[in-house]
Amino acid sequence: MKKYVISLKNSTDRRKHIICEMAKNHIEDFEIVDAINGKELSREAIDERFDTLKSYKMYSKNITPSEIGCTLSHQKCYKMIIDSKCENAVIFEDDVLISSDLDEKVEAIKEFINIKEPIVILLSGMYWYFPLHRRINGMLVKVFNAYLTSSYLINQSAAYIMYEEYPWIRADDWRYYMKKGVKIYAFQPHIVTQDWSGRFTSTISAENRFNNFSLRAIYYHCISIIMRILKLIGGYEFDGE
Repeated sequence: MKKYVISLKNSTDRRKHIICEMAKNHIEDFEIVDAINGKELSREAIDERFDTLKSYKMYSKNITPSEIGCTLSHQKCYKMIIDSKCENAVIFEDDVLISSDLDEKVEAIKEFINIKEPIVILLSGMYWYFPLHRRINGMLVKVFNAYLTSSYLINQSAAYIMYEEYPWIRADDWRYYMKKGVKIYAFQPHIVTQDWSGRFTSTISAENRFNNFSLRAIYYHCISIIMRILKLIGGYEFDGE
């Protein structure tokens, strides 16, 4: 199974961390993918690669350069998966902590994802699900919504659907991908965690995603209400230890 690590070329502390994390967990067959730094892109370069107008219509606010860079970096991985013709792959960001049983658990659900149906399996937390739904293989839940792109398993069919030559969404807009036909599942409990120690700063926030009362903003407000209810009844997986 291919493993891609998204990492900014000049973020030496993050690269050192993820290489050590991989070595600690005896993961050798991974490829580092140079991330795209949205802050270093000119306005012309952004307009050539990202549809900011369509994005504004979607989210009712301007997407940040960091968010654009994140989206473009994940899209870069989807293209690599498509070109390599690999059946599935795991994508990591470079600020994660990996559970020692990752390979064992991924192997246990390998047959589930080695199909033509487009599937993504989140390895990290911060997702919402219906706790009464039957678990798959005793460890996977179907996701209602999620934030973060810290780490996930993706098959070839999903990569084809999620790849866009001229993207306009945030990388972690999982509900958008669900609407496109991708089925999103997650490990419960999660097996990869973003490093929240403060060593690595992030300019991307899951909060304040809309700034007016457009119809789409109202729709996502309704989604957020359901997410609060799911959290109250135990249908939320925190991305922490």
